[in-house]
Amino acid sequence: MTPTWTLEALNDFEDYIDWYLQNANEVIAGGFIEAVEKALDSIKDNNSIARMVDEIPELREYVVQQFPFLISYWIKDCTEIVITSFLHQKKKK
Repeated sequence: MTPTWTLEALNDFEDYIDWYLQNANEVIAGGFIEAVEKALDSIKDNNSIARMVDEIPELREYVVQQFPFLISYWIKDCTEIVITSFLHQKKKK
């Protein structure tokens, strides 16, 4: 299953890429993108790898290694992984 992104989650991810490009450098931004790609590969390989969210049992949260971000996703009809949010851990609601 290849993950699909909600528009809001994808926009948030792109905003953070822009933030790293403006406030750090291209090397760090590239490392950020690579870490997210690795996280998505892990989710694709084993979609139950992430912890379940207590309030919403169908939702899972994956912690991105090396960067303080959470990828929230759910598995739609056992056939599709949908990335529902991409959040900095300090902004988690």
